[in-house]
Amino acid sequence: MNTESSLVPEAPAAEEMIDIEIVMRQIREHLAQQRGGQPAAAAEMTGAAFNASFYEELHAANQDHDRLYVAPYLTPSRLPVVGGLWQRVRAAFHGLVVFYVNRLAEAQMRFNTHAVRVLNEIVRSLDQADTADEVARLTRRVQALEERLQRLEEGGR
Repeated sequence: MNTESSLVPEAPAAEEMIDIEIVMRQIREHLAQQRGGQPAAAAEMTGAAFNASFYEELHAANQDHDRLYVAPYLTPSRLPVVGGLWQRVRAAFHGLVVFYVNRLAEAQMRFNTHAVRVLNEIVRSLDQADTADEVARLTRRVQALEERLQRLEEGGR
């Protein structure tokens, strides 16, 4: 058996084609569970105003709007004599930079939170507006059908 050919997956037969939407939904649910999120929340947000991917992206924005943090990371120094001193100087400067970057990140997270809240309200109001228009249209249709039924009943007597 050729090891190279065993690494390449076989193409599925026509009757067992893979539905990419199902696979993507499973991946999203798995990632949401790993992050401690609610995988069903995106499905609950579906409305008539936008397509499903919009609501999925909005759900992702709601999950990730406040995840911004820069961790200190220094590579080890390989200088034999002054390496320890150089590492301490670098760590001090790096800590200072990380401090200010994280302060900016906090400001960005506050902005992201407000932007996501506003976007949620806009989407909610657009969904409700579409629902109200649909209810009004259906009400007019029911009234027209009731009038037609009444005319038919009066004509049949």
